[in-house]
Amino acid sequence: GAWVLVEGTARTAEAMAGDGDLPRIFGRTGGSRQVPWPAAAAAGTAVVVLVLTASLTTLLGMACFGLLLHAAITNLCGYALEQRRWYTPRAVNLAGLAAALVTALSLPPQAILIMLIVLAAGLIVRLTVRRSRAES
Repeated sequence: GAWVLVEGTARTAEAMAGDGDLPRIFGRTGGSRQVPWPAAAAAGTAVVVLVLTASLTTLLGMACFGLLLHAAITNLCGYALEQRRWYTPRAVNLAGLAAALVTALSLPPQAILIMLIVLAAGLIVRLTVRRSRAES
């Protein structure tokens, strides 16, 4: 289970590096299967650090908060769509947005805070990488 998560994260990081959202080093590959080894090493290191330093409750809370935040953003995007099908009224998106946010905010505060710090750090890295590439 954990290896699939690390591999999936590494492939995502490789694609993001190719698009300029992460440093280029995460896009490097090697071996016969072209594994993005720097991204896999970084993801594996993050997993080990988290498992050794955080409780299971905090880790599960962080994962749930990230997924619920994704669901909230997805519902917000669905609400903003101009062309809609007859069976998808905007009220469904608003209900999904509200449910995702209420559920996300009911998680342990420590998990929410850590995940917000992780998301802020990711945003800072993305903006820094984008800015440095635009200047060069």
